[in-house]
Amino acid sequence: MVKASLPDRSVKVVAEYMDVEESLAAADQLPADPKTMAGYRYLFHGEETMELSHEYGRLSREEVLMQSACKSVVTIDTVYRWIDDQGYSDVEKDMAKDFCLAFALFKLLKRRFYGYVPAEAGSAKALNLVLNGLIHHRGVATGPDAAFRVVEAELAFLYDFFYTRNIVLVGVRTYIFIAVVVLALTIWTTFFGTLGPDYRRLKIGVKDLDRSVTVVVIVITAALEMCQALAAFSNNWRYTKTVYRCVRDGRPWHKKRRGGHLWWKESISPPETRYWENKIGEYVLLKRYSHRPLNLKSWMTLFLVEPKRQGQKRERRKELPVQVRRAVLMSFKASEGRLSNGVTTLRRHGLLPRLARLCEFAKVTDQILVWHVVTTRCDWLSRPRGHRRRGDDDDHNHVGGDNRVVATKLSNYCAYLVAFVPEMLPDPSNNAEQIFDTAVRQTRCHLARCGTKEEILAQLDKIEANEQKYIEGLEAGVGGEERAGSSTVVERAALLGGQLGAAVGRDEQRLWRVLAEFWAELVLFLAPSDNVDAHAEMLGAGGEFMTQLWTLLAHAGVLERPSAGAAAPATAT
Repeated sequence: MVKASLPDRSVKVVAEYMDVEESLAAADQLPADPKTMAGYRYLFHGEETMELSHEYGRLSREEVLMQSACKSVVTIDTVYRWIDDQGYSDVEKDMAKDFCLAFALFKLLKRRFYGYVPAEAGSAKALNLVLNGLIHHRGVATGPDAAFRVVEAELAFLYDFFYTRNIVLVGVRTYIFIAVVVLALTIWTTFFGTLGPDYRRLKIGVKDLDRSVTVVVIVITAALEMCQALAAFSNNWRYTKTVYRCVRDGRPWHKKRRGGHLWWKESISPPETRYWENKIGEYVLLKRYSHRPLNLKSWMTLFLVEPKRQGQKRERRKELPVQVRRAVLMSFKASEGRLSNGVTTLRRHGLLPRLARLCEFAKVTDQILVWHVVTTRCDWLSRPRGHRRRGDDDDHNHVGGDNRVVATKLSNYCAYLVAFVPEMLPDPSNNAEQIFDTAVRQTRCHLARCGTKEEILAQLDKIEANEQKYIEGLEAGVGGEERAGSSTVVERAALLGGQLGAAVGRDEQRLWRVLAEFWAELVLFLAPSDNVDAHAEMLGAGGEFMTQLWTLLAHAGVLERPSAGAAAPATAT
């Protein structure tokens, strides 16, 4: 535990090394190929030797170049070549490559949490790594969403680094010593301690309670130590350490290894990691606006527990469909690193001129809530009447298909971020909370007498008609003064939804295609952030899908978003 708690000084070495990584890769005189990692000299292992040889001060460029040529320093391109030389199936090799790449990228990601600005920010080579290296159809094991598989393994390393002691590897002798100590204590307790014949029993009113407690403690201690030992011999860190030693010494994987490092594992495939449950939170404003929390925990703890706000009802996390993750990846690949708040989709489908005035928002949080209400309304209108009565929100097998699943899932997830995790959004969290609270109050006013989905939809139709008359009156010069920025979320959503429906006509397939592409672009636009504390906190609470997107964009060199309202080119281009 002491070793795991020590500061990681290797982060500084990695940061200084990445400052000259381009020079190292250029020395190979090979074009950068993200599929084989040729031209990518990212550190895999061995930076501790560079750190020990220059513990104080900053490493100069010449020192980094000289020390990186040391045998003990292994880079990811060397690991890829070593894996290709092993006699295993393509599936096993692809899995091993993705896992080793995740370990190398984990070391780069750590710099963000120590205040370093990544040297590859805005690099075309870094962008190419994600667009053409991770997002591709490479093998049976990896598939089109291999990028998320790499990111999940990378975040598992990051979780261990922050919250566990798995980062400290110990050998067989340590576990044998622990086993001997536990066995000795057990024998002493049996013959001389609580279980011994000369033990003076305590008069505590319950027969043999003291001895029963002793037995339970001994069994639990022995079981925990055994489970800890078994888990330690098959964890992620020991696997990468074994790969590093094989690559460094030029030995094949299947050869018996000394030191007890995975000597029993013949397959080169990495151990399975189940850190993230592949679930996301969801929130639907039109369903939960009337929720009034009791906040009993806050009252009982004198408000040490933060009270829930009006309309803030958390539901169970639901499965994230594969098509949603692939839609986001394909959206980023098609954008070539150019983030957009959804304007690109509207322009591509010829909808921007008609909807331009309704798509101007002062805050990104306003945009999320307005488009969320629009998407929810379209979802309820497209659902057969019987399904609307039952409230079956998971049935998307009708009109829209996969596009409908993508649009509704991402819409509900972004609304969930507004309601529960505003720290991960571009707007300041206090502003996002105020906007959400205002939207809940306004929604209650608009839908005060609505009890069913049919009544809510009918009320939205009335609001849309009133807003349309108001706009037409302004254009004709017979209305009152324009309500500059005073329209509520529901009013803007009702008018925007009506205009969107009129623009696409009765083609519901096109409607859901537009919404799916819009939300895929918008969720990527929200991902860049400098608030690393929020991601570290949510990492310890089970992880968020937004953290995965944030990590993916960071490795692509996209650390900032363009100004809202236009599709601005990313720094990598």
